[in-house]
Amino acid sequence: STDAPRSFQPADAVAVRTVNEAYAAAWVANDSAAVMALFTDDAVLIPHHGDPPVLGRDAIRAHFWPPGFVPYTVTRYRMTPTEVQGDGALAVAWGRMDLALSWEGQDGPASYENAGNYLMTFRRDSAETWRIARFIWNDPDVR
Repeated sequence: STDAPRSFQPADAVAVRTVNEAYAAAWVANDSAAVMALFTDDAVLIPHHGDPPVLGRDAIRAHFWPPGFVPYTVTRYRMTPTEVQGDGALAVAWGRMDLALSWEGQDGPASYENAGNYLMTFRRDSAETWRIARFIWNDPDVR
């Protein structure tokens, strides 16, 4: 007999929203290991500003925390999903996000704020855990 694909249940939508929230919370906690644990091994970032896609966890880590980068603190990161839906082993969440960063610059404290849209796709793994497989964002509201 052939098993029918598993359908997307309300509990799956809650789980996907939880991963979405955990992603932002890990950034605010300054926990790079927690951020990276939320991605699939073959995850892809499609960054803002037309930057080239970033393929795989190692490249994503290097993108977010490049060698020699000036350490920064994410002081606010809100992701508000407008919609979460899925089918079987894949799900999508899209919505609005805003974030604020601070760091110690050459001339003293510096900060940056931004807002925009995002879309994340999630894949359910063999342990029934949802992980981020694709992440695309834009940020038109440079403030």
